[in-house]
Amino acid sequence: MTKQRKRAFLRYTAFTALILIASFSLALTAVRARIASYSYLFFTTLVVWTAYLSAHKVETGRFIDGKDTQNQKGNKLGLKNRKEAVGLVAGGLILVLGMIIGVPAVASENLVTTFLASSIFFSGYIVAHYSATKELL
Repeated sequence: MTKQRKRAFLRYTAFTALILIASFSLALTAVRARIASYSYLFFTTLVVWTAYLSAHKVETGRFIDGKDTQNQKGNKLGLKNRKEAVGLVAGGLILVLGMIIGVPAVASENLVTTFLASSIFFSGYIVAHYSATKELL
């Protein structure tokens, strides 16, 4: 395996692990929200955002996008063709599916289903973001 392929493998492994950490932490936060202390909720929410921003850093080299990274070409959404628009809509629908699965899972305090739902939610976001920007986050 070449050095470049190793680096790409490690990058995507780190990215996937961080998104799974964010998904699981989000599931824990949601399921325990009714009975948990504020410090627990603060900690788990902090883990969610830290993992998400770290995955963003792995993918883009920066924690947060600035004005200089916004797409200035194409239409108002920055989409240049039909394929990008379809990807954006599909990602949005996947994201919403995660919410639809997640709400009853949270209500029933089902951690496994909530984790699945939050993973679907993040996956939809990643699909939509990639369609619009060609970056995973």
